[in-house]
Amino acid sequence: MGLLLGAACCPDGKCALCRDAVRRALQDGHRPEAALRSLRRSRHGLLARCPVCRFPPPPPLPVIPPLPRLDRSDHTETNTWTCRTCGKALSRGRRQFCSDRCYQNAEHERVRS
Repeated sequence: MGLLLGAACCPDGKCALCRDAVRRALQDGHRPEAALRSLRRSRHGLLARCPVCRFPPPPPLPVIPPLPRLDRSDHTETNTWTCRTCGKALSRGRRQFCSDRCYQNAEHERVRS
């Protein structure tokens, strides 16, 4: 398997990406010889160093890390508002006060001052 700009991901085809490519080929019903031949063909012509920066690629990963979950529970929305009176988080439609009572309290304070 290759990385960006044609640099090889590992020197010998034993990293997690290459093993995963062979495993997928075997799951698709290919014979082991055909899976290894396909890996060799995909690695043919890959460079040992990056053609731009001339550095070797980073060391290969022994295991492909799982992708992070995209749960929204920890996510805070941008452009969120809080109530001007009590500081409670507001729902989408409300921009200044969380309830009529907070609005009335703010009006009462505004009139008194």
